[in-house]
Amino acid sequence: MTQSDLKHERRRFERVEIDPKATAYVTDAKGVRQGDLRQLGRGGFLITTTSDTNFKKDKKQRFVIVDPQEGLNISIHATFCYFKQGCAGFEFNNLDADSAVKIGILIGKYYVSDTSLLHLEKQ
Repeated sequence: MTQSDLKHERRRFERVEIDPKATAYVTDAKGVRQGDLRQLGRGGFLITTTSDTNFKKDKKQRFVIVDPQEGLNISIHATFCYFKQGCAGFEFNNLDADSAVKIGILIGKYYVSDTSLLHLEKQ
């Protein structure tokens, strides 16, 4: 597989949209809120934020994904990829097993919510 094929393959990971009413958010390593979680997938996440953030492109940073409703604080490392329309996108770096399981719990939670909303819209 070429580098281009790998990049395309990575983009195939399903992403789950997170309702703006959800209480999940992301902090930096010091606990400073970075933004509200808006999208989550196996490969990374998207948060709402402002363009004046100090995210450095291609630099690994430590974050904590917080979901107060589930009582989850997931410590992760991620690389900033892009800023677009008030949102910042990040790619996970080497998730440990514990963090991966917790991310899976959140994906499951929001996947059910996401598909329930789609079902209601079709009626």
